[in-house]
Amino acid sequence: MKETNEELREKIAFLQEEIDKQIKSFTTKRNNNRHKARNFHVIVTIASAISTIILGFDFAGFNALSFMNDHTKNIALIISSFITVISTYNTFFDHKSLWVNYTNTRNRLYDLKFEINYYLKGKEDIDSEKIEKFKERYREILHMLNEKWSKLRG
Repeated sequence: MKETNEELREKIAFLQEEIDKQIKSFTTKRNNNRHKARNFHVIVTIASAISTIILGFDFAGFNALSFMNDHTKNIALIISSFITVISTYNTFFDHKSLWVNYTNTRNRLYDLKFEINYYLKGKEDIDSEKIEKFKERYREILHMLNEKWSKLRG
């Protein structure tokens, strides 16, 4: 049974809504992972610099810092341990790769959205095969992200 033009328009409208939901979701995930990647990088860099300064700084002659003079190596060791924990966490979750993958996926969805809107512009009748191709491309985009996510986690 051949679908009516109205049924085809409902399908394409549904697909457009789903694309918009995914774009919004991936934009949020992209931004969260971008901020996490940047923050972890800044934290590790600052902590590394502080640890190096503590180990290299000569506290002799500063009475106010006698505590630091007595415990310099212990403080540097604690900071270095903190750096190791943060680096391991960041390596496991790899927020930078997630940020890039979510950005690429979102951009592919924007491209698909453009193609659909361009196709519909001025169309009276909609081709059911064309809708199926749009749907398959949508699924392929999400499938590609799932594969990349699995490789990242595997």
